[in-house]
Amino acid sequence: MKNQYLIFALIAVLFVSVSSFAADRGAQNSAEAPRYYKNSLDIGYNPGVLSFFRLGVYDKLAKLDAFIPFSDLLIGAEATDLRSGGTFSVNYMRRLNDWLWIGGNVNYEYVTLELRSYETGEISSNGISAIPIMAVGKAAWCRRKHVSLYSKLGIGVTPVFIQGGTVKVKPAVQLTPIGVEFGGNHVFGFVEGGIGLQGVLIAGMRFPF
Repeated sequence: MKNQYLIFALIAVLFVSVSSFAADRGAQNSAEAPRYYKNSLDIGYNPGVLSFFRLGVYDKLAKLDAFIPFSDLLIGAEATDLRSGGTFSVNYMRRLNDWLWIGGNVNYEYVTLELRSYETGEISSNGISAIPIMAVGKAAWCRRKHVSLYSKLGIGVTPVFIQGGTVKVKPAVQLTPIGVEFGGNHVFGFVEGGIGLQGVLIAGMRFPF
């Protein structure tokens, strides 16, 4: 787990470094005016549901399908171990006007969940694949040439594939109060803080076109 967060931190630092260099280069050739590209494609990563479990709040969210897609497995049992490679996401957004965007995203996370039954004490292991698919709205409330601040809301569904052949469809929600986009004229980095199926902290690259 520590190694996973270390890798995540190093990637975020790399994004900031590369984007800052691009911003300096771009500032030499253009005025400080907001960007107005029509479309964007994002590729992001976050530690996924591990964020909730390691922060110790999973017990409060256990009955909320929109935040933990395998919530029903936690009823009558406690999680003794949870392993995840994190959540990978692809997002497409289209600008409607100066500040409003709409689009959608597809996410993927694989989780290995070990449970202990409260009634029998029996321990079981479950492999779970979750694929949240959401429609997304984004409002940009501060725009500069090389830095923008925004908020997002995503709502959709999550097909959940549980080891053994069980397939369920759960609701999906991601609320992002604060997102920061930074970079040059053609490639940007972004970091988002929120709550939902995409996780607590998301970082990635944004490609405008």
